[in-house]
Amino acid sequence: MIEFKYDFDKKLAAQLNAIQIRKYIPLFVALGVLLACFGVSSIISGGISDIIVGTMYIAFAVFLVLFPLIATNGGIGSNDPSNATVSMNENTTATCTFQDDGYLYTYVGNGVDYYENSKIPFRHFVRALKTKEYYVLYTSKLSAVIFPINSITVGTIEEFDALLYKALGNSFKRKA
Repeated sequence: MIEFKYDFDKKLAAQLNAIQIRKYIPLFVALGVLLACFGVSSIISGGISDIIVGTMYIAFAVFLVLFPLIATNGGIGSNDPSNATVSMNENTTATCTFQDDGYLYTYVGNGVDYYENSKIPFRHFVRALKTKEYYVLYTSKLSAVIFPINSITVGTIEEFDALLYKALGNSFKRKA
């Protein structure tokens, strides 16, 4: 059994959210430009139905390009801790216990337990990354659970590495 216990850092969470969104901005812009081109070509080709379809393409392209702004609540790359994508408060402590079949987590903030006894099996993680400071367990390409390495209170780093390798195989990477 491996246990992590740490205080939630709202500013760090905002920074990590901004980094994730920033990675995909070129994709959103490229798709937006492509859709806008389809829209303009539909409008130019004439016909009322073509104009409607072209307008819909352009409207969707605008939304796609503005999506990073909407998702970060007013600023691409905003490191503002009041960012809407960060929902926990500063007084939250997380305790995560890993076992062979997955992990159990509890968040306690202002004396209230959030998500008490919620268990997530390892099959829900698509990959894991270990850096000098963090373990990053991805549940999708855009979503991850992050654990500070120095927050292990039960077990060792080596035991956790072995547990992740056993559960995820080659999907567990170590970054120097």
